[in-house]
Amino acid sequence: MPALEVWVTPLFWWTCLLGAMAFAVFCTVVMLRKQWMAHERLTYPLVEVGRMLTETEPGGRLPAFAQVAKRGAGLTLVRYRVPWWSLHPIGLAVQGNYGVTKTWLSIFLVWAIKSILMRIGGDALYERGKSFFVGLLAAQALSTAIVFGVDLIWFPGNGHNVHNY
Repeated sequence: MPALEVWVTPLFWWTCLLGAMAFAVFCTVVMLRKQWMAHERLTYPLVEVGRMLTETEPGGRLPAFAQVAKRGAGLTLVRYRVPWWSLHPIGLAVQGNYGVTKTWLSIFLVWAIKSILMRIGGDALYERGKSFFVGLLAAQALSTAIVFGVDLIWFPGNGHNVHNY
């Protein structure tokens, strides 16, 4: 039983933190509900999400979430049965995500470069190249932070879109 005793304190504090966050969300909803429902006459956005997930498209037999789940299950099955299949089913879940729509080319280029490195030099070349690519990532993050700082100091409230491509 000593292994379980190690988890009691962190589990307690994580439960307290998540409970406090849920309580804060509940209090926010209570404060905003009257304005939202009585004066704006709008439905809760979460109700709309559930409605959109369960409604079927014209001519369709399954709701949208069931169609995506079916495709995801198919991709998972192919991924586990066919060794050379490299598409992960998580791509279905994030395909319409704003971040993915802006970075898909970068993700593809990284995948292509990694594949080329693995074919040319194997694991040794791949391991030697890791520090270079981590450096590129750090440089991108640093340049974004510098641009953010410049906007914050010299153009407060009138900044520009850093990643407008």
